[in-house]
Amino acid sequence: MTQTTKMDIASAWEKVEYKDVSSYTTSPVPVVWQEAFHAVFRRLVLTRIGRWLGGTRPRKVVDLACGTGEWTLGFLPLADFVVGVDVNPSFVEKARRAAQAERDGGRAEFLRMNLLDFDGYEGVDLVCLGACVQCLADAEVDRLFATLAARLPPDGRLYLRTTVASPIYGAYRGRRGFFYRPRADYERRFARLGWKVDDRFPSVAVPPAKAVEDFLKVPGPVATVLSSPLWGPIYGKHALLRQGEAYNWLIRTTQVH
Repeated sequence: MTQTTKMDIASAWEKVEYKDVSSYTTSPVPVVWQEAFHAVFRRLVLTRIGRWLGGTRPRKVVDLACGTGEWTLGFLPLADFVVGVDVNPSFVEKARRAAQAERDGGRAEFLRMNLLDFDGYEGVDLVCLGACVQCLADAEVDRLFATLAARLPPDGRLYLRTTVASPIYGAYRGRRGFFYRPRADYERRFARLGWKVDDRFPSVAVPPAKAVEDFLKVPGPVATVLSSPLWGPIYGKHALLRQGEAYNWLIRTTQVH
């Protein structure tokens, strides 16, 4: 399969003008629904990350390919300082304005640059990679992961979220040139680096019954069924038949430095 490079996608991404969530998704779902779901999903995953951290408070969190900064700013309650990095100037500007409106926004910094060029890992304990590795060729993913392995401290943390390819379909290129890999492809990379996966989950499995009820506007009993363990086998079959699904990992970079 033809590989992309950081210049292929980054140069196109850099020119996108921010309007709303549709500026960076290809979903046919109405924007208002997407934004509502993203807000619920983000809050629930950040809560899950907080539990994963336990009593540990990161000195600094870096959010690579931070977009408009919602995730970056969402880490403020969990960390002493947060840094968002994105190549798109309109996204970075919106993120900076959002930080100015936050009570603790003075503990946030947003930088405009390609994520592969970022080198400010001093004092960083946790890195967020949200939906950006699909923009990178295999060699670039390896380069980024090697940098994280070398620069994060022992027992550093990594939150990775990306769309993975169904094992039936295998790796494929998306409509915007993004490169989607099977989940096992990433997990082999983690194993080679000696990283420990503490938690893994598909994005659709995150919202509990109340979130499903609010988002889909369905009665409570229906939402309970949709979000219960009964949904797992149904969703599992559905995910296999789809070309890809959004997936998440919480990882400890336990490699000895």
